[in-house]
Amino acid sequence: VSRSETKRGGIDPFRPHLGAIRPVGSVAYKLALVAAGACDLNFSIQDKNEWDVCAGDLLVREAGGLMHTCGHQVRTYNQADTLIPGGLAAGNATLVSHILHLMHEQKQ
Repeated sequence: VSRSETKRGGIDPFRPHLGAIRPVGSVAYKLALVAAGACDLNFSIQDKNEWDVCAGDLLVREAGGLMHTCGHQVRTYNQADTLIPGGLAAGNATLVSHILHLMHEQKQ
């Protein structure tokens, strides 16, 4: 999870649903950790720019995982608007679906 989001308390509502949390900088690095199997899930509740996640998204997909936006969509890159609003999640399908559901509940 994001070191800055953790510091600000943004991850706190999700803690009861998570195992060990490892706050780390660089979303690209966190996605690489997911792809390498060094962690099960990465999620962010903040907007991201596509250039920060596109390579990591490819790594996760090539490793058999997925990365979805908070709207449960696969990101299409090289769009006029490069902002990915509302955050994202990467990991296996079950974990991604679960955390995105929790993120949606938290926003309501």
